[in-house]
Amino acid sequence: MKVSRLSLPAALFAAALLNPVSSFAADSATVEVNARLDKACKLTGTTSSIPLTLDVNKDESLGSGTLSLWCTKTTAYSFSITDATGFKLKHTDATVSTDEIDYTVDTPASGTGLGVGSTETRDLKVRVSKASFLSKAPGTYAGQFTVSVNF
Repeated sequence: MKVSRLSLPAALFAAALLNPVSSFAADSATVEVNARLDKACKLTGTTSSIPLTLDVNKDESLGSGTLSLWCTKTTAYSFSITDATGFKLKHTDATVSTDEIDYTVDTPASGTGLGVGSTETRDLKVRVSKASFLSKAPGTYAGQFTVSVNF
């Protein structure tokens, strides 16, 4: 009696034909996806310099600029203003004067985010009272402050 030998691929094919259900059995599972979006706020633009002309004919001189930001939807935010020099404008030519002029910055209004891509704009206002500069040397004065958005 002659035994025929089948090649391995032919044998597997024959087994699949004889028992097709078990050869191609499959299983499936459902996978859940969970995502977390954290609160976020981003300053997207701000005035880099606020020009200010000190006017001896006014009780207060005012300079203004703007800042832009977006926050994730429903995120409450507020601002803080800091100045390493104690909110003082320093004379830019120390060989002429070491005078300093006090100034204040109005804190921009707080708000609630409208979502990414919904840019909001807030005003920045710098104020100098006449009393703080009347006895100072003429010339250019400069200072800087930092605006932070808190959420």
